[in-house]
Amino acid sequence: MFMVCAQLKDKTGDLISHSCRSAMLHYRSSLLITLKTLVQAPFLILGGYEEKQTLTLELFSEYEEDQNHPVTDIYIEVQSRFIHIYSASIHINAALSGLRYVMFTWPLLSAVLGISSNLIFIVFICAVSWWQLYGPKEDLRSLFFYGRLRSLATSDEESFFYKEDDDNDIINLNNEDSSSSSDNEYEDAEASKQISTLQSLQVVPEN
Repeated sequence: MFMVCAQLKDKTGDLISHSCRSAMLHYRSSLLITLKTLVQAPFLILGGYEEKQTLTLELFSEYEEDQNHPVTDIYIEVQSRFIHIYSASIHINAALSGLRYVMFTWPLLSAVLGISSNLIFIVFICAVSWWQLYGPKEDLRSLFFYGRLRSLATSDEESFFYKEDDDNDIINLNNEDSSSSSDNEYEDAEASKQISTLQSLQVVPEN
């Protein structure tokens, strides 16, 4: 078992972050090594195979870089004297989400969509500006209010006509009531005249 450490530094040499992870090679007995060497001897002689082991270590997880102090240098330290290293590489996996993930994963599609949306927005702004400068002088807002006023006037006229018809009906009803009441009064007057005549006929003057 051995330790692998990593140091992150900025351009001024200040230490930003530090991490260490333990690692271990797979154990192989001497008998297994001898048998494997005899079986793979042709490939080892021809150079198609090498006696090596590949290890993968995650030194930093969920690391967020400071924009004021960006990392410019990475120092890797293997704390062991018995390990021989053929080659080493560093892989940085960006854990992105949302729009950044789309732009990082599909850059060509993101570029086409972004440029197209910008062009459409610019064309729309130019069209609106041209309409304001060289379009008809009549404002759309005034047309809207004019149409609104016309609709209100139409509704007022209809309500006025309905009200006038109702008033005519009321006048006709009043006329009918007055005519019927006048007829009743006339009949009452005739009846009272007849009663007074009968009373005068029934009264006989005394001699």
